[in-house]
Amino acid sequence: MTKPTITRTYGQIHFEDLDPKRFEDLVRQLIYDFKDWQSIEATGRGGADDGFDIRAYERNYAEREATDDADEVTEVHPMNGNLWMIQCKREQDLGPIRVRKIIQENITAGQVPPYGYILAASANISKKTHDAFREELQKLGVMEFYLWGKAALEDMLFLPKNDRILFTFFGLSFVTKRRSRATEIRTAVTVKNKLLSILGNNANMHHPILVRDIKDDNYPYEDAYPDFESYPRWRTYTAVEQHPLGLIFEELEYYAYIDTIKKEYDFTSFCNLQEQPTDDDEEYQQRYKKKELALDFFHSLPNARQSYYISYALIGYKDMILVDAKGDNWNERPHIFVDFIKGSPFSKSRQLIKLRNEDIDLEGYKRISIFPQDFKKEDPGQFHEDKIIALDDDTFFRFSNFIDMTLYAIDDRYADLSPKDTFQVEGSLDGVKQKAKVSLTCAYQMTVSNYFTENVKDFELKEKIKLQLGKVPAAKVIMNIYELKPVYNYE
Repeated sequence: MTKPTITRTYGQIHFEDLDPKRFEDLVRQLIYDFKDWQSIEATGRGGADDGFDIRAYERNYAEREATDDADEVTEVHPMNGNLWMIQCKREQDLGPIRVRKIIQENITAGQVPPYGYILAASANISKKTHDAFREELQKLGVMEFYLWGKAALEDMLFLPKNDRILFTFFGLSFVTKRRSRATEIRTAVTVKNKLLSILGNNANMHHPILVRDIKDDNYPYEDAYPDFESYPRWRTYTAVEQHPLGLIFEELEYYAYIDTIKKEYDFTSFCNLQEQPTDDDEEYQQRYKKKELALDFFHSLPNARQSYYISYALIGYKDMILVDAKGDNWNERPHIFVDFIKGSPFSKSRQLIKLRNEDIDLEGYKRISIFPQDFKKEDPGQFHEDKIIALDDDTFFRFSNFIDMTLYAIDDRYADLSPKDTFQVEGSLDGVKQKAKVSLTCAYQMTVSNYFTENVKDFELKEKIKLQLGKVPAAKVIMNIYELKPVYNYE
């Protein structure tokens, strides 16, 4: 099953939704573990801040400082550390000129500058702005300086250690999301293991399961829903595979036609071969008649093009709310409860054509009209009582054992036969002459090369044609193909 490409993104943090004082509070929370601070002061909160929105002192571990006189030491007060100035600007645009102006307004040239300086802004910062910031502060003699723009602030907020701050200011928590995800995974693993114990771990399974809508409270009474046919609240589906993401079901199966040379296909939704069983005799008879009518037309197609249109659909383990292993006395099979969306429990589906044991993706194929809109009972063909076709012993053996029932000709020896006609074939089995009735299902023409291309996996094809025609015709020769089925006496 092909998985779709999905990219998950998170929306930008809207710093502009914070008022200026609240933006200062956010920056102050972010700097707490940026340095080993002796103290942090929210000076901007009180007004008349002398250029300081936040003033902080970095802890100074040098308690005694030597002077020129070895006998004298100058005590450094423990509260006197490296002074940092933190400015907060909740502005949408911050260019080089604006940055220089902010610095010049807060740090006067010629005076002792702070040891460190941080400018935090809610704007995106360009390289030129960073360069102007660095140049101006170096000129003023500031030892450490940092310019935090919108991207830098978002990066800090997304760190696990700052998840509390992210939630406090913006109501978003990735820790909570991770916990929810862990719970979701734990539930999915529990469901998966329960299904493994019920269904086994077979690569190919065929297990009917009743899938039920968790919102329904009228099961098993379909009459409670006038639109039940269009939007079923429960339905039996056949589980065919355990996938790493969930359980794969055969949602539907239709008779189909495919031409792998011309890249064309068609199918009929006249009857779904995956319809759930019914206890209603009348409904069963209607379904059976529909299937017989569609099957009759299906058998009139060339064998190499008879195929099945199948939709495989996934119910994820994470979407299975509850698994009932035993079911009930109305449906004695496992029940899975899912939140249906518009009558469907599936999260993903994939459609393909199954041709014998090969799955064919329909990308690059064109749908054409082969099947009729409605089907009717075909008139029986003519019975050629005197028509007896002699076959070599090997071909007759294949016919009698239904291994292969195809006649080949490059002339008009069978031109009097039409589809549905019945006649006899004759040959020997264990030295005894025998006859068998057969009916022509399909007659068509094709070049030998195309016929081999379409039946490339029939490794005995050359030998079968050679037995009937004496040799394999040249690639471009048009060959007549007559496909047959057995006719039993009761028919």
